[in-house]
Amino acid sequence: MIADFIKTNRPFAITLICVYAFVEAVEVFWVILHPSWWSALEFGSGYILYLAFSAVIRFICAIGLGLMKRWSFYVFAGVEILHWLVLRIQGYWSIWSLLIVAIVIYIGSRHVSEMS
Repeated sequence: MIADFIKTNRPFAITLICVYAFVEAVEVFWVILHPSWWSALEFGSGYILYLAFSAVIRFICAIGLGLMKRWSFYVFAGVEILHWLVLRIQGYWSIWSLLIVAIVIYIGSRHVSEMS
């Protein structure tokens, strides 16, 4: 599987999205596990579960995007939109968070036809 990941002919933009998804997943796990960031509990334990679940999904999607799988782009785009909506509802969104989601979805959608 690792050999398939390395040998896959994928555009550089998709590689950047893979790195972004992986870093984002690791960052969320760090936030969950680091005690000084437990202020997220003010939103309830359901929010922590949501963060953990979305981090696992992002990690799986990063691997799928690395293997150039179409399903992984669609799932990743859905998780990103859902996460932006959660931030919007909580009042923590910014124009930059919307811009990053839009750029990732735009770049990824340009390469969907090359995915299997």
